Amino acid sequence: MSGSLTMNLDEFGKVMGVGRGLIYKLAKRNELPIKVIRFGEKRMVVSRQDVMALLSGKQSETGTPKDS
Repeated sequence: MSGSLTMNLDEFGKVMGVGRGLIYKLAKRNELPIKVIRFGEKRMVVSRQDVMALLSGKQSETGTPKDS
């Protein structure tokens, strides 16, 4: 498989133009516009597919893809 299906929160923050501190704060509060995948207490990633849907406007306000 070429390329990762996920990105870490630092990458997500850069893509969105939001600082690292705010991204992590929102993730811990479950307030990001997309689903956060958690591994234990510290490791958090997001789906690249969800990020692309968010950026293209195909993401609902609840963080789930809109029906096409």
